[in-house]
Amino acid sequence: MLYDTIKQSVLFENLSKKTVVAKFDQDHASPDGGAVLLMACDEKLKLSETLAAKAIACHRRCKKRVKRITIDLAPTDEPTYGGQRLTFFNQFYDTSCYLLLAGFLAFDDEVEQYLFCYVLCAGNAAAKHGAIGVLKRLLPRLCRAFPKARSRIRLDGGFSGPELYEFFEAEKLDYVVGMARNPKLQALAEPLFFWPDSLNELHRATVGAQALAKQRGFAT
Repeated sequence: MLYDTIKQSVLFENLSKKTVVAKFDQDHASPDGGAVLLMACDEKLKLSETLAAKAIACHRRCKKRVKRITIDLAPTDEPTYGGQRLTFFNQFYDTSCYLLLAGFLAFDDEVEQYLFCYVLCAGNAAAKHGAIGVLKRLLPRLCRAFPKARSRIRLDGGFSGPELYEFFEAEKLDYVVGMARNPKLQALAEPLFFWPDSLNELHRATVGAQALAKQRGFAT
């Protein structure tokens, strides 16, 4: 196996009082050496906020009206090799790693997604760690830019939990969470699912769902 390393340097002029140059030039070096530097840059230069501002500003210029904004949050792992700061063994990924929380925005029916955050977390952090903080910074920006648009968020099962659901409902966010199969929840939900025997039953069910949505503030 070859362990070729591309030697390169990255210049950060505004990170501190003095110019910072990050050099990745050691033989057999792994890419995780820059992860802590990425965190420092994000804290100092507000890179995630800049990404979000750019995506929002672009769509304000290009589109006169946005009806639907979709937010996707997803964790990903960056394996580490050695004793770097914040690296821990993660049982789900079966490796020592950093966790990165990536966030994407999509507008209306566009296929393209726009990265708005990439947050470094410790390797043993929960998948949903930092999600509420990210959304608290993002949602006011979206409301100011697109006051008539409805926002929804899509998440995998790692983001389940009452504290997140309560936050989504308080913010009037539509949300879809890929929860694992749960027999107790299925038993509780089963009476709510039925196949209508007639158009009248279907109409009553539709009207009831719309009334409930309006009561909870989700009606359009």
